[in-house]
Amino acid sequence: MQCYDNSIDPNDITCPFSINVSGINGNWKVTRVNFTHNHVKHVGFSARPVAEGSVARPASDKRNRTQDVAALTQLVEAEMLPRYENKTERMTGAPTPGG
Repeated sequence: MQCYDNSIDPNDITCPFSINVSGINGNWKVTRVNFTHNHVKHVGFSARPVAEGSVARPASDKRNRTQDVAALTQLVEAEMLPRYENKTERMTGAPTPGG
C-alpha cells in the first residue's frame, strides 16, 4: 500500500517518472507513461470490500486517473524533446549537459 504525507503541498513534490514516445516523419506520439507513485491518490486501492483472492478487481480501480494526457503530451513535445534536438536516438534518460 502506498504511503504519503498529506501535509506536503503537491506542487512541492517531485518524483521520478518515464515517458516513452515514438516519432516518425516529424510527428510524435506518447506510447507509455510510468509514474513510480502518486502522492495525491491511492492508485490501485479502493473502498470496495475485500473479496476472495481469485476475483479480480476491475482494471479501472487500478488506473491512475489524476494525470491529464494533454498536459503530459505538451510536456514531452514542448519541454523534453527540444532538449534532444527532436532526435530519439539521443534519448538515454541521462541529463543533458547544462540542463
